[in-house]
Amino acid sequence: MTIETPSRELLVVKIGTDTVTNGNGLDQAVLRHVTGDIADLIREGIRVVLVSSGAVGAGIPGHATAEQRAILRTMKPTVSTLGQHKLMAAFGYHFDNHGIEVAQWLTEPHNFASAESQETMLGNFGNLGALEEVYGRPIVPILNTNDFVTRAGFETDNDRLAGFAVRVFPGVRKRLLLLTNKPGLLRDVHDDTSVVREVRAGDNWRQYIHEKKSENGTGNMLSKCEVAEEVALEDILAAIGNGKTRGAIRKLLSGEGGTRFLPPGYTEHL
Repeated sequence: MTIETPSRELLVVKIGTDTVTNGNGLDQAVLRHVTGDIADLIREGIRVVLVSSGAVGAGIPGHATAEQRAILRTMKPTVSTLGQHKLMAAFGYHFDNHGIEVAQWLTEPHNFASAESQETMLGNFGNLGALEEVYGRPIVPILNTNDFVTRAGFETDNDRLAGFAVRVFPGVRKRLLLLTNKPGLLRDVHDDTSVVREVRAGDNWRQYIHEKKSENGTGNMLSKCEVAEEVALEDILAAIGNGKTRGAIRKLLSGEGGTRFLPPGYTEHL
């Protein structure tokens, strides 16, 4: 098995359902901006792994009535099987404009608890360099849950999948970005300017958790903050912010916006 030496930066970007969709299917403007940001980072030598929600939102047709939408949301895993290929096709189209290939990596929650499965994932991750040499193009793996065989109500979501990925895959410097439709963790959910800019170990961030899960997604701000805190305690910088804005990824990485969960003893060199 060939495993890539962790000699480059690893950035795991998770984009949420309410960010990648707009109520009538996939938000092509957001896809264009996010893929452009990722392409720039890849050109700088950063290995990017994308974790994308949105298969359910993409699988509900724009012409569906409110009643039909309500029915379809009761069968999310089945709907996602239609939306998944639409999601991958859209990412493939936008990344192709930057000369980048996409690889679909479907997982189940138990895969990250299995040493054998983790070894397999590391092997696939390590083979990316060889594939890129043959293709002559960079490759972005896109992770998602295999909803077709995963029981409804599984005890995870793509926020947690992103947290697993950034811990499992190697990199000298590792960072996690969780893109949502919110500007970050808010002190007041009715005031988008009340963003908690930094969270350190021991901070009581849970006092600001109020909102419910989205209709099409499985995560919420609680799951994002829990994952961000977990990886920060393992010396991985994590940030949560609005993926709908142009240049969102750059802004979060620079600390210009969103909420950053800082590892103990954090410096800008981590």
